[in-house]
Amino acid sequence: MMQKVILHEHASEVMQQDYLVIETLASVQGLGKCWPLAEYPKCLTGGWTSVSGEDRDSEAFWLRGVQVSRLVRISGFNHHDHSYGHTLSPDELHRENVRIDAELAQVAKARAAGDTEGERKAVGIQNEIRVSRFLELGTYSNPRRVDLIGRSMIVVDYKGGPCVGACTPLDSAAQFITGTVWIDEDDIAVAQFKGTFADTWIEPGKSGLKVLKGSELTYWGHRLGSGIRFPGSMFVETKVSRGQTSHTSSVGLFFKDYRKFRATSTILPDFALVPDEALPVAPPTFSTPQ
Repeated sequence: MMQKVILHEHASEVMQQDYLVIETLASVQGLGKCWPLAEYPKCLTGGWTSVSGEDRDSEAFWLRGVQVSRLVRISGFNHHDHSYGHTLSPDELHRENVRIDAELAQVAKARAAGDTEGERKAVGIQNEIRVSRFLELGTYSNPRRVDLIGRSMIVVDYKGGPCVGACTPLDSAAQFITGTVWIDEDDIAVAQFKGTFADTWIEPGKSGLKVLKGSELTYWGHRLGSGIRFPGSMFVETKVSRGQTSHTSSVGLFFKDYRKFRATSTILPDFALVPDEALPVAPPTFSTPQ
């Protein structure tokens, strides 16, 4: 069954390249020894040296085989007492277009030179975050059937494994993750995943980034129609260390308003609305901590 699910997720990811989606990246983080993030209110009075939060709305879509995000709104807080927020002005949006065009030029140059690492740096890791790839690197056990929001689900336990062959640095994280996958039995697609880092993951390369044991991640797939599920939201709650510095971080990525579009010679897409059932719950808006 899981091979069918992986193939279905591959097909869904190809289909997503024809859509624009409003993507909200919401984050809260602080420096100190507070863990887990469930203790966040206590952390504010328990010795964090800094805390900040931000949400950023972007139009995410594909151009020339690259997933890009065009920032349209930003708001947040930092250092407990300063909040900010605004929608980007026409001049700022123009600068976003210029930035995207420059990134695409870097990708084209790297591809022409066969520079895989250069291409990865140009587009960032977002292009590497794929449900299908995560599934490919796992093994499964203990299948059972449950009901979730009125739909029949096959639930399996997940254990990530090592990557062999053509692997990205991000692929190496899978072997440290264990969790549970909910498969929509009719759609043959991932409805939900919950996982935990069973051990510390150190990103390959020179960054020195460590995601510590106990970090958690959650994914929900939103149903756009019969047999079609696109990403709805995902959360990562981590304790990360880099050298002598550590911070606790909670990041949520929300997707709403999927719209079919046609890429033109300009950044701006031409789109048509999809059915209302495609719209997930709106993400939270941060307020300044008291």
